[in-house]
Amino acid sequence: MTAFTKFKEKFFGKVASDVVGIYWTGHLIQVTRLKKTAAGIQLAGAEVIHQSDDFRNASGKTAPINLSSKTRGQYAALCCCSLRDAFKLLRVPESFDTENREDLIDRLGIDSGLATRISHRVLLPGAAKSEGRVLVGAMLEEHAVRLMQLMPASGMPAARSLELAELAVMNAFLNDPRFANSGKAFGLIHFDDSYSLIALFNEGILSQFRVFPFGVTAVLGRVMSTLNVDQSTAEGILIDGAFDLSHLFEESFRDIRSQLVITRDFMERSEDCILESLSISGPASLTRPFVGGMPAQENITEWNVLEPYPEITPGSLPDEFLAEPWRAAAAIGAALGLLVPQ
Repeated sequence: MTAFTKFKEKFFGKVASDVVGIYWTGHLIQVTRLKKTAAGIQLAGAEVIHQSDDFRNASGKTAPINLSSKTRGQYAALCCCSLRDAFKLLRVPESFDTENREDLIDRLGIDSGLATRISHRVLLPGAAKSEGRVLVGAMLEEHAVRLMQLMPASGMPAARSLELAELAVMNAFLNDPRFANSGKAFGLIHFDDSYSLIALFNEGILSQFRVFPFGVTAVLGRVMSTLNVDQSTAEGILIDGAFDLSHLFEESFRDIRSQLVITRDFMERSEDCILESLSISGPASLTRPFVGGMPAQENITEWNVLEPYPEITPGSLPDEFLAEPWRAAAAIGAALGLLVPQ
C-alpha cells in the first residue's frame, strides 16, 4: 500500500461532521455550513456571495471564493444545476448491470464523446417480477473542474463531493426530520433560480420526478421585458407583489400542474398508495400564484428547509436566507449528502 493510498483512506474514510454546502447558481454562490453535534445536525453558518463569473458560459480558470470564518468548515460539498448535465430515474429489470458505464450514459441520452463524470444509486433492487429503480446522474468534466476551482488550493474546506442541485434539493427534503422514515407518500414542488422540480416519494423512496427549465431568472427576464424595467426594479416588483404577474408565467405553471397530475396518478396506481401531503418551496412570487391556480381541494403547505436546523449562533443567517429560505435548499442538501449515511 502506497503512502498516497494510506493518506487517501485516512482522509476520505473519515466520517464527515463539519460540512460546507456550496451552490453556484451562476450569479450567486449560496453557502451553508452544517455540523453534526451531540444535539443533532445544526447550522453553524451561512452566507451569500455575489459572483459575476458564470461557469456555465465563461471559459478559463475560476478564482477561488473567499469564505468567511463562519462557513470555513472541514469539508465541502459543491453543487450546480444540471444544465447540459443530466440525471434520470431508471426503471430496470433485475438483470440490469449498474456498473456498465456505457449503458448508463446511453440511457441518460448524453453524448458518449463528452468527458463526463457519472454516478448512480440503486434506490430499489429489481426482482423477478418487479422493476428496480436506479437514480443516475452525470456532470460534464468541464463543470466539475470549474466547481473544484472554487476551493482554495490548500487548507479548509477540502472538496469531498460534487452534486447536481436538483438532486441536492430532493436530498434536503427527504432528510427533513418531518418526512424522514415516513411510511406515507408525500411530495415536493420546488421553484429555484433557473429550474423547477416535482419530486414524489413513497415509503421514503423516490418514485417520480420532473424538472422544468423555469425559475426566478426566467421570470425576471419576462418582467423586465414586459414592464420595460431594469433587473433591480424587476426584483423589487417580484418581492413586494405589487403587480399581478401570474399571466406572465401561467403557461409554465400549466405544464407543471399537468405533470403533477400525471406523475401522481401513475405513482398512486402503480404503487397502490395515496399522496397524503404535498409541500411547496420557492419565492412567494411563484408559489402563491401557483397554489392559487390549483383546485380548491388541494392541500399544499409551505416547506421551509431551514426550520429543522437550529443555528449554533443565533442571528448568523444572512438576510437573503431569512427572507427566502428556499435559496438554502440545494446547499443544505449537498452538505447532508456527506453528513447523513446514505
